[in-house]
Amino acid sequence: KDYAPAINNIACLDSQSGNHNSALELFKQAIAADPNLRQALLGAASSAIALNQPDQAIAFAINALEISPNTLKAHELLGIAYQNTGQQEKAIEHYKKEISRNSAASASLVNLGVILLQRKEEAESLKLLKQASVIAPSEQISLLLAQAYQNQQQWSNAINEYEKLNLGVAHNKLIPFNYGLCLIEAGQSDKAIVAFETAIKLDKEFIEAWGNIG
Repeated sequence: KDYAPAINNIACLDSQSGNHNSALELFKQAIAADPNLRQALLGAASSAIALNQPDQAIAFAINALEISPNTLKAHELLGIAYQNTGQQEKAIEHYKKEISRNSAASASLVNLGVILLQRKEEAESLKLLKQASVIAPSEQISLLLAQAYQNQQQWSNAINEYEKLNLGVAHNKLIPFNYGLCLIEAGQSDKAIVAFETAIKLDKEFIEAWGNIG
């Protein structure tokens, strides 16, 4: 039992290096040595998710909550596991529980925001994504915000988020294309043409982009 934290730390290093199989076995060793070591249970759940083993992930996360109902990140991991298996209602339930316990749970905020965006619940999605953007701004969050604002026809806000992205290295033609659509709606035709030309560089047969340039 005395060595369980050390085994857990080695497992964490393996996990950070992407060696999830090795990490999961080490986390299991740490749990066997100390069944109440919540860090190891959470680590095992995270590695199981990375290995596409959602059932194991769920079992480890539930075990951590049984030891302490206030274990941070356990509900987030449950949300991810359920989301990965298409169980959206359960995922939503656990993301909300994680956020209620930890308002800085940026992954839960983003993941829940994505689900709500897919469900066309843009107003609630925007609220969550803006909160996540304050905590841990990223290009992923800016893109999601841009999409949500665009769906709400809030063109200026959408443009502001699109302009936080490095559109010059975008691999998805729809990103500069949608940026261009927002610019048209905002009356910024010159910038819209540049955006559509960026989309065409990614697909020279992108008919919609050519049409909007016209």
